[in-house]
Amino acid sequence: MAIPAPTDYSLGVEPVGKFERNANGKLVGDLTAVKTKISCRWGLISGKDYKKLCDCARGYFVMVRYTLQEGGRTEIEMSMRLQEGSISLHSEDDTVWWNGVGCEFVER
Repeated sequence: MAIPAPTDYSLGVEPVGKFERNANGKLVGDLTAVKTKISCRWGLISGKDYKKLCDCARGYFVMVRYTLQEGGRTEIEMSMRLQEGSISLHSEDDTVWWNGVGCEFVER
């Protein structure tokens, strides 16, 4: 299922493992993996598009295709976990619009 293109997104990495500070204040730990993380935010989206996002969230793990902008366009497909963000509701002429919807996709 295609979801609307976000108005803003950031691509990053998230280390997975056990980390703590030692007596000298240095960070030490065991790195298990480094996972890709995508943070998305939408401006105003329609109630129909918001429902698409909610339907994706029900599956918990979804397939996400995104484009890296390093050295040209490369499309990568990954299994990701979806976490819903915060929302606020606006209504004009009986049309429902959602503002400030955000979510994070984290590599499975």
